[in-house]
Amino acid sequence: MSYDFRVSRCPLAADTDQVSVTESLKELVAVIEHHMPNLRRFEKTSPFSNSSVGVNLAEYIELTDSISGLQIILFPHSISVTIPYRAESAVHKRLLDELWNCLKVFEALNFSVFDLQQGKTLRLDSDFDLTLHCYSAACERIKVALRTSNEAGSGSPGVSNRGPDGGP
Repeated sequence: MSYDFRVSRCPLAADTDQVSVTESLKELVAVIEHHMPNLRRFEKTSPFSNSSVGVNLAEYIELTDSISGLQIILFPHSISVTIPYRAESAVHKRLLDELWNCLKVFEALNFSVFDLQQGKTLRLDSDFDLTLHCYSAACERIKVALRTSNEAGSGSPGVSNRGPDGGP
């Protein structure tokens, strides 16, 4: 489970070919890696594609920080940015600070950032505190749900070992 953002800019021109889309992605990855050298790259291609628009939409580049869990997946026309929910509230601000710096790189390149949990496009100059509150609250709800589930005697989070009548 993760807290998710979608990053996008105006659609590419209709006459943009696959080569220029791929080159644009590679250039963007280079900028991100320059600003965040702790990210590691994984390039993959999915068997799914949409040839009707002349671009293999399933091609993507994945960048991941194995320590913080920050993940950036770049598709030809959008970017997914996620951070894992963390139980330790002491790391929430530090993790969101790291993420915010990444989002500022996108903003400087004329991208907008949509927060899927808040359901709105973020203003990076003023929405940090609200986003931190939403992220921390979600982390706390998950921690409580997992604790409640474990206290109820389930073998794994979210799965009850009790029968339909509440008994074993």
